Amino acid sequence: MSGKIKHLQLWKGNYRVRMGVPADPRQHLPAPHTGKSELVKGLGTANLSLAGRLAAPIIAEFHAIIDQARKQGEMVCRWVKVTEPAIEFFDREMGCTRTIPERVGYQRRLVPTSVPEETGFHPIPPEMLAEISTLEPQAISGSVASVSMKLAPISFAAIIELWADEKEVPRKRKQAAVTLFERLAKHLGHDEAGEVTSGDLVSFKETLVQAVKRGELGSRSVSNRVQMLKTIFRWATRNHKIGSNPAEGLSYQAKIDPRKERQDFSEDDMRLILTECRKAANPVIRISNLIASFSGARLAEIVEANKADFEEVGENLVFHVRLDNREEGQGLKNHTTTPRRFPLHSAIKNEIAEYLVTLPANSPLFPHVKVDRDGKRSHNAGNTTLKWLRKIGITDPRKVFHSHRHTFKTACRGKIDREIRNYITGHSSGDVAGEYGDYPIPMLAIEIEKITNPLDSEVVKLASLRSREASLISGQSSGTDALHQAV
Repeated sequence: MSGKIKHLQLWKGNYRVRMGVPADPRQHLPAPHTGKSELVKGLGTANLSLAGRLAAPIIAEFHAIIDQARKQGEMVCRWVKVTEPAIEFFDREMGCTRTIPERVGYQRRLVPTSVPEETGFHPIPPEMLAEISTLEPQAISGSVASVSMKLAPISFAAIIELWADEKEVPRKRKQAAVTLFERLAKHLGHDEAGEVTSGDLVSFKETLVQAVKRGELGSRSVSNRVQMLKTIFRWATRNHKIGSNPAEGLSYQAKIDPRKERQDFSEDDMRLILTECRKAANPVIRISNLIASFSGARLAEIVEANKADFEEVGENLVFHVRLDNREEGQGLKNHTTTPRRFPLHSAIKNEIAEYLVTLPANSPLFPHVKVDRDGKRSHNAGNTTLKWLRKIGITDPRKVFHSHRHTFKTACRGKIDREIRNYITGHSSGDVAGEYGDYPIPMLAIEIEKITNPLDSEVVKLASLRSREASLISGQSSGTDALHQAV
C-alpha cells in the first residue's frame, strides 16, 4: 500500500480507526457513541496492508453514523403551534384585576427535523400572497420614524459553541473561552451577549487589572483574555449574532518585567546540554535537544513528528515540519508560515539517522510519549525535558526548552540572512510574498553549517581562554605576565 489512509492510526502496536465527530451531531449519535467526540475501533493487526483493507468498511460505517446524526440535528423552517400563557394584571383605569386568557396560534419557526409540521390550520393561500406582492406601494406623507430590528437573545455559551465549530478551535482554547465568559457573566449578572456594552467590558478589564496588582494574575494573562474577548465579540458581530461590537476599541498593554523575560542558553549551557543529552536513555531528551540546538524548532514540531517526516536528499537528512503525518488532534502553530523543511546540521545528522532506523515505518517519532486528552504529545514531553534541564544544573526559571529557539536565532545573526533564518525557524517575515516557495536543500545546508558546534575543540578552547581571561581581569589573578602565561 502506498500513501497514508485518513483516520487510520497506529496505536500501542496495532492499527485502529479513529474519526473525530463535530460538536453539533454528538448528542444525536446512537448508543454507545452518544455524546462522544470521536469514534474509535481497533483492528487487531500491526500489518499496514491488512489494516487498510479492514479499515475501509469501518470508515464508511463511521461516516454513515455521523451523517445520520447530522440529519437528526438539522434545523428546518416549519409551521408550529405556539401557546401564549394567560396574563393577569391590574388595570389602573378600571381599578380591578384583569386576565388575558391563554392564546394559541401558529408561527413559522426554525425547528429540528424531528418536530412535525402543524396541519390543523390554514395559512395564507399562495394566490393571496401573490396578489399582495403585486400591490403598488403607497407614499406616506410626513416623517417616518426609523425602525431598528433587535436580534434574538443569544448566550455567551451559544456564541462560543458556534465560533469554535466554525474556526475548529482546539479543545483547550475553547475551554479557556468558556471559563473567561463564565467569569464575565458572573461579573455582569447575566450571560446575554447582545446586552453587553463597551462600559461593561472596560469594567471587567479593570477587575483583571486589580487581580494583577494582587499578584493573582500575570499581565500577559490579562492581555490574552482581552484579546479573546475582542476575537469572540468581533466574530459574533460579523456573523449577525449581536447588533454591535462592545469590544471594539478595548485594549490592554501588558507590562513585562525584563527580569522575567525568557533567556538564551549561554555557551556553557549549550555545551552542557549537548554533552548530557547524549547520555540520556530517553530518546525524547536526546533527539529533541539535538534537533532544537541546531534548528530552533519548537518542541511540538519535533515530538509530534513522524518517522516519515525525515527524508534523505543527497547527502542531507531533511526534516519536514508539516501536518501530513501527524496524528489527529495535532497541528502546527501557524498553518501558513510554519510548514517547512530543512537539512539537519552535520553535527547531529548521523545520530538522528541511527535513531530513525530503530523505528518502524510511519511510526510517531516518540511513540513511547503518551498523548494527552487533546491527542498531543508536546505537553508530556515538555514536562520531561524541563525536569531534565533542571536536573543537569540549568535552574534559571527563565531558561526552558523554548530557549533553544532564542539561542539559535542569536547564533544566526551576522551569519545567516534574516529571510533564510526566518524560514528555518518558521517565523513570519512580515512580507506576504516572502511566505511563498521553499529554498533549495543544498543552499539551506550551506547556511545551516554556518552555525558553530559548541562542542568543536577550537570553540571549546576559545571559550576556555575567554573564561580564564575574564578571571584575570576581575582580579582573581594579577599582572600582564600571568595573562600571557594563561593564554
